[in-house]
Amino acid sequence: MLLAYSAIATRGQVFGLIMPGQHKAPSLERVVGLRKSTFAVLSQGLHDCVEKGSCRAAAVPGVSVAGKTGTGTALDGSRMTHAWFVGYAPVDAPEVALVIS
Repeated sequence: MLLAYSAIATRGQVFGLIMPGQHKAPSLERVVGLRKSTFAVLSQGLHDCVEKGSCRAAAVPGVSVAGKTGTGTALDGSRMTHAWFVGYAPVDAPEVALVIS
């Protein structure tokens, strides 16, 4: 989810992850087939979710935050669920993307 939301935040750039002990630079790829207007609509919707939707608890005074809440189900068969949030900020010039579970 972090990589997917990072791609929205960067308008299509996808960075690879660096794993512990790995010393090579992460790869950089582009999401193809989506218009700039599509990224703009996604970003605005995620920003609206923080400003006036289910993600209002993620709002930070003075910082434009975009994100979405979700519910995950345990894979162990217990049917237990947990809440999570994924987002990025600032909306127009992202510096950070995060997933909180």
